[in-house]
Amino acid sequence: MARIAGVDLPRNKRGVIGLTYIFGIGLSRSEEILEKAEVDIHTKVQDWSDDQLARIRNIISEEYKVEGELRSEVQMNIKGFILATLVITFRMDQIIAGVVINLLVLGHSCFAICGCR
Repeated sequence: MARIAGVDLPRNKRGVIGLTYIFGIGLSRSEEILEKAEVDIHTKVQDWSDDQLARIRNIISEEYKVEGELRSEVQMNIKGFILATLVITFRMDQIIAGVVINLLVLGHSCFAICGCR
């Protein structure tokens, strides 16, 4: 059984399809990897030699973020976007509250902005 990046690849599938079982590798990237490793894309995973498997492993580990490393990066990006959204929302609330307070201090009605009198 071929194991790359902690994933057991299906033995009875073509190499180009088998590599797509790894998170972060799609069809075009798997074709690119096999081309760099000089492995025919139509060869089944079970027919790969140890040398071919080692070349594929090296290419994936050196040039691509896959599996756990990629999942961690995606989660960090999501948390960053959520934090940025919260900060922007909080800041907008402060700005609106400041405008309303300024209008009230000046003795104006803020009905046009928030509907209060």
